[in-house]
Amino acid sequence: MPEGGNHAAFRGNACDVDVVPGWMRGAGRRECLPGEERSIAETVYFGTNIPGGGQVSAEEWFAFRDTVISPRFPDGSTSFKAEGQWRNNLGVTESESTYVLQVVHSASPETGRAIGEVASLYQKKYRQEAVLRVRSASCISLNRATG
Repeated sequence: MPEGGNHAAFRGNACDVDVVPGWMRGAGRRECLPGEERSIAETVYFGTNIPGGGQVSAEEWFAFRDTVISPRFPDGSTSFKAEGQWRNNLGVTESESTYVLQVVHSASPETGRAIGEVASLYQKKYRQEAVLRVRSASCISLNRATG
């Protein structure tokens, strides 16, 4: 992570990066395209390296997903495995496997709190130095099968 700016918030905590354009805050209001709805897209990055050695296994991730994540987001979420790098509290750049969670929702305070809870629970359970959360404004549409 680059030094300075909002990145200082990454040190030692579940992180929130608020990337909400003006139209989501009411300034310079922009409309979505016809057939789309305004929403919030949240992406949360869960590293798998455990301090002191070891990694969060696929089985542990799926158990966490099934018992902690899924009950909080019954409308759905997506998760996938990725590889990433970040600079830890000691200033060392680490490479690690990561699970990425994506949740798209209306701008609901309850859902926002639930995402924060998930990040904090993971951070505590697996002794993570940080969990990165990115919040973005988006326009969505869902094409469902008819018939």
